[in-house]
Amino acid sequence: MNTDEKKKKIIMLFIALGLILSVIFGVTFSYLAPSINNVESNSTVVFNAGSIAINYENGQNQINASEVLPGWTSIKEFSLTAINNTTISTAGAMNYAIKLIVEKNTFNDGTITYSFEGENVNNNGTIAYVFPNSLKKGASEVILGYGVFDTSSDISKGVTHKYTLTMAFPNKTYESQNEDSGKALSAHIIIVNDGESTFSNLTIIDDNNNSNKTMILKNNTEYELPNIASKAGAYFSGWNVESGNAIINGNKITINGNATIKANYSSTNKIEFAYTGNEQLFTAPVAGTYKLETWGAQGGTYNETYFGGYGGYSSGLVYLKKGTKLYVNVGGMGSFKITADTVSTVIGGYNGGGTGTSGGDGSYSTGGGSGGGTTHIALGSGLLSSQLSSADKILIVAGGGGGASVNSYESYTYSYSGAAGGGASGNSASGENTSCTAGNQTSGNTFGMGGNYATYTHGAAGGGGGYYGGTGGGVNAPGCGGSGYIGNSLLTNKIMYCYNCTESSAETTKTISTTCHNSTPTENCAKEGNGYARITMPEIKERRDLSTITVVSEELKKVVTIEAEKGVETEISVEGLTNSSLGFKSFEIEKGEATINKTKITPLSDTIVVKIIYDKLVNWEFAYTGEEQLFIAPETGRYKLETWGAQGGGVDKNCYGGYGGYSKGTILLNQGDVLYVNVGGAGAIADTLDKKYTGGYNGGGSSLVQNDTSAVSKYYPSGGGATHISTMSGELKMVEINSVYIISGGGGAGSYQPSNGSYSIGGHAGGYIGSHASNDKGGSGGTQSAGGTATNGADGLFGLGATITNAKYGGTGGGGGYYGGGAGIYWYGSGGGSGYIGNSLLLNKTMYCYNCTESSAETTKTISTTCHSSTPTENCAKEGNGYVRIKLIS
Repeated sequence: MNTDEKKKKIIMLFIALGLILSVIFGVTFSYLAPSINNVESNSTVVFNAGSIAINYENGQNQINASEVLPGWTSIKEFSLTAINNTTISTAGAMNYAIKLIVEKNTFNDGTITYSFEGENVNNNGTIAYVFPNSLKKGASEVILGYGVFDTSSDISKGVTHKYTLTMAFPNKTYESQNEDSGKALSAHIIIVNDGESTFSNLTIIDDNNNSNKTMILKNNTEYELPNIASKAGAYFSGWNVESGNAIINGNKITINGNATIKANYSSTNKIEFAYTGNEQLFTAPVAGTYKLETWGAQGGTYNETYFGGYGGYSSGLVYLKKGTKLYVNVGGMGSFKITADTVSTVIGGYNGGGTGTSGGDGSYSTGGGSGGGTTHIALGSGLLSSQLSSADKILIVAGGGGGASVNSYESYTYSYSGAAGGGASGNSASGENTSCTAGNQTSGNTFGMGGNYATYTHGAAGGGGGYYGGTGGGVNAPGCGGSGYIGNSLLTNKIMYCYNCTESSAETTKTISTTCHNSTPTENCAKEGNGYARITMPEIKERRDLSTITVVSEELKKVVTIEAEKGVETEISVEGLTNSSLGFKSFEIEKGEATINKTKITPLSDTIVVKIIYDKLVNWEFAYTGEEQLFIAPETGRYKLETWGAQGGGVDKNCYGGYGGYSKGTILLNQGDVLYVNVGGAGAIADTLDKKYTGGYNGGGSSLVQNDTSAVSKYYPSGGGATHISTMSGELKMVEINSVYIISGGGGAGSYQPSNGSYSIGGHAGGYIGSHASNDKGGSGGTQSAGGTATNGADGLFGLGATITNAKYGGTGGGGGYYGGGAGIYWYGSGGGSGYIGNSLLLNKTMYCYNCTESSAETTKTISTTCHSSTPTENCAKEGNGYVRIKLIS
């Protein structure tokens, strides 16, 4: 049989298998099967004392998998056979390394896992072993392990090490895997001669899992240790070196000679982090919700009367995947010195405490305390001060307190306690001549660092570290406290406590003042001494009888698989398995036994497969995104189109931007028809004098600052963008009018000149004619045939509000629309853009606009209204960004 005939038979076999699966499971699973092809045969490595040949199962090596979904597994078996039929006998000379060559991996880091097991068939030498691990995205080379054949004995007839490599895309419990579903992997295995390296044995003892392993590692090479699974009452807490020369750094190990390590477990689910002066690492042993608690460090203290500011307390909950690494930096307490003759530096506490100083001239003594360090937990490594560029990785921060200050001169003594840290804003304090500034959420001394006062020849205190550190106190003055931080969106149920501090009720800065302070880390209590951190792990329940539930969305070609306890009702999230045109209706059992109650499933068999049944939605909502959005008609029928234009920019309640207009009508669409939806963006609110602003998305006109530097300062907001629906892609200014079904105009910008209190309201938009700005010299509105005009300004255009071009005078931008509004110079407002319902395919059509000119003609029908709202409301002008609603009516 030739090669082509073999290929045809293999293809026919896969087609037959696909048909059988379709009969058993239905078409639901026709896209689930990966393609695995094997092409490579074998390879041989030659040594001085013989050779090692690698033989693959079925003589094939290559692993190719495509369209892989959760639950995929590939098992590759192969054997190594060593033969020495020479007269050379060199013990240990046949060292080999097994490599996995990954040519292609489109999955994200950590998605594809692998494990590697061996069998020493003839009890010769040592087989290779590697910790179970996962692949990184892209091409790579992975060492699967090092092995040795013993050539000091007779191996002329051959001795064998047999291996099994298992690669998988495992199902994740309660975790969506849609992002990686359907991707591809290509890899193969080779062996190489590694006789020049030096190796030692590492023995791993894991009593909790009844697993003891010995593996060969290269000396002086760092390897990653595995993530050990925790069990109820036995939380993995790290590794301990039992014997030999081994260095463990977090979850990595380096050996130089034979060594033994042991897995440690804790019966408590609380992991404590005291101050060490170094970064500490935590690796999540299970997927679940963790409680994070941090206490900042106290500032440098003189005595019980004049003490350093207490550290703050922050707490919150965060969901972590198994294996997620958290980097913990616990703040160190500030120091204190008092000297009479020599100026001396007082080093700040670890992780951002500000430096203090002490010293006098012999006739008096001064003392200064340094700031306490902050305590933080992050997804990235490093001191807090190094994290600004990756602030989204900072999960939680507790601020440190400022240092105390003392100055004794003859009969005078100036002594002050440092200010407390933590909360939305650290505490402030004042000394003899100077005051310090507390850190808050946006400013202070600097990000992550308390202020330093190490150059003064009198006593001065350092500021506390924090999200933003407090400044130092200056001469004879205490340091201020640094702020805490709980603003990361991953953190929930979050709160901060600080000593006698300013409170906040906002979710991202929620702060409660307390009088509680303690040297022992106490929940909701300020901290004396060094900082502290605590991570409480989720409770692990023994669940011996589990079911696997696979949820399939045929329409969206997505699959989510979870584990659930058999006989226990489990809520199934359908997030990510619906879209704007499909709504969840029910689950339908495809395989297995279960009871279903809406979105809750009680599994009764080991394996459950359910299919999502959808409800067809009749309303589609499109909020402002700053980008074009698509609508595809799910069926043939009449659809109601509603559009709201965006409001123009303003300054305050007196000089606001014109409201966006409202347009509606019905249109007949065929199934599959595509509509391009562009929702207008609101014009910029001017909060800075003499600053130009970009117009709102989809045609809002931009403003321009006058170039006369001697002129009076003004605010220059920009125009709001139009909202339109078209059969042609692109912003309104780019499309042909015969492709446009409907348009709502954007409002013109208001303006304000503070020196004389002069202001203008932007022209309101929509209708067949946009409105003029409230000032006579402002811009006029766009019409059905031309843009609005302006005195010494600029005129609107099709799809564009006027962007001011007169640099001599400066001014505001016009509102976008069918034709945009004119610009306004000086402090004069700009005009609103016009709407459009003139397409002959659009029926039952009307436009509404705020206090505008009306029209009774069918193609320009306009009704004036006094209704305006930030919520999209039928027949009502729009505040803020624009909006679109599409409704299937028949």
